[in-house]
Amino acid sequence: MSAYSEEMTMGEGSVITEEMRWMVGVETSPYTIKIKEGDLQRFVEAIGETKMLFTPNRWAKTSKYGGVMCPPTFFCPDPIIAGDLTGLKRPWPFPYSLDGGTEWEFHQPVRVGDTLRITTKIAGLYEKQGSGKTGRMMITIIEARCINQRKELVGVARGNAIVYEGSFRQGEQLCFEDVEVGMHLPPLTKGPLTIKDLTNFSAATNDHSKIHYDESVARDRGLSAPLVHGPLKSAFLAQMLTNWIGSEGKLKKLNCQYRRMDVAGETLICHGKVAGKSTREVESRVECDVWVENTKGEVTTRGTAVFTLPTREARALKQPDKESLSSRNFNEIALINDKMRKDLKLGEVSGVFTYDVDRNWISQFATAFDDPNPLWHDEDYSNRAGLFGGIIAPPTFFAALDPVETKELILDEWVETIPYKDTGGGNAFNEVEYFLPIRPGDTITAAVTYTRIYERDGRSGRLLFRIRENELRNQHGELVALARCGHVRSYDLHKKRDA
Repeated sequence: MSAYSEEMTMGEGSVITEEMRWMVGVETSPYTIKIKEGDLQRFVEAIGETKMLFTPNRWAKTSKYGGVMCPPTFFCPDPIIAGDLTGLKRPWPFPYSLDGGTEWEFHQPVRVGDTLRITTKIAGLYEKQGSGKTGRMMITIIEARCINQRKELVGVARGNAIVYEGSFRQGEQLCFEDVEVGMHLPPLTKGPLTIKDLTNFSAATNDHSKIHYDESVARDRGLSAPLVHGPLKSAFLAQMLTNWIGSEGKLKKLNCQYRRMDVAGETLICHGKVAGKSTREVESRVECDVWVENTKGEVTTRGTAVFTLPTREARALKQPDKESLSSRNFNEIALINDKMRKDLKLGEVSGVFTYDVDRNWISQFATAFDDPNPLWHDEDYSNRAGLFGGIIAPPTFFAALDPVETKELILDEWVETIPYKDTGGGNAFNEVEYFLPIRPGDTITAAVTYTRIYERDGRSGRLLFRIRENELRNQHGELVALARCGHVRSYDLHKKRDA
């Protein structure tokens, strides 16, 4: 099997899921960089390159290339990092990772002053059984394509991103019921931190400020040693949190404020304390206060964190009793199929509908939920006191202009064919971004695009989500609002649909 072929293997017990397969071939938005002389100089120094063609000098201008060139791999030294820069989402079914190698194709040279646009995609997935301590492995082939400002293909780089099982074994998972307000998290100790630690973090984050690794620069700034990066301390706190919440917990938010400076040579201790618990829709959330102390007991960083944890009930649904479920693995059941994606026209406009708005409709809408605000009802008042010179519709009026809710657009009749018992459903969320008010006399056009369909396990069973975006424009073509809507239905995988 070629490491760089667009190949994907699946079999019984495969870690490559249907959702992963749908990630293959989806290209990211471009990452743009303008090549400066300093970028080239740092690169050639890092690799020990001394050829005159790659260093600023008079001879380079007289060469057939007409100027200083960049070394061949400069356009994309690491396609895996390029994937991170472009926001490429890739599957990560195992806890450990390594780089399995890179292949480059060179088409056009790169010069100082060029503007490069890099896009990435997953070109293939396959899995294999490793030897020794690696265990099972999944290899993701990440392809980066680079185009210059003349729209010429500069090169293509492909990398093997390997994730592997290693000696990892799932331990006792922390559940929402295990957490109490006031509970302290297990502390995490880091250090003594060395200059090498800080240099490594500088390289990893592209932070080239010398105060983090040059002792003379640190002394000139009044410090006894190079300064510890604030984001490094945040990363330590995130590590403490993810250590505690386990593989089924999800860190949702981390906010840090750096109160004191720490320097190389110090040992830092990360702490956390549960500040609150709440349940929102299908999420069980925990809020924590977190902080970093030095060995003197001084708090140098304070922050807050929010994460979600599974409930015991949800975990029981994921890991059902073998005897009662005839040894079936419900984690392998997928509700979503190709027909569903095709019918929803994912990523494409699936329907356009037009609505004529009048004063009576606006008033009826506001009256329906007992909103007496005169801006929606009283022409004289809204002319006098309003900002828009007349009656306007309530902000939530967009709901009356949703062709899915009004059953004018029906693309999901297939939900009635899912062979498992339907246990309910409804709206999961609404998010609206407002740009202009809706007035009597407006003609509003609503364009509906389904952007995502996915499933997950919840307390009520398998949850099927459909996400759509409605773009509302008025008769002048002006953007009025963008509304994102989510609909969810739940299914009991233990029971078949009623005949």
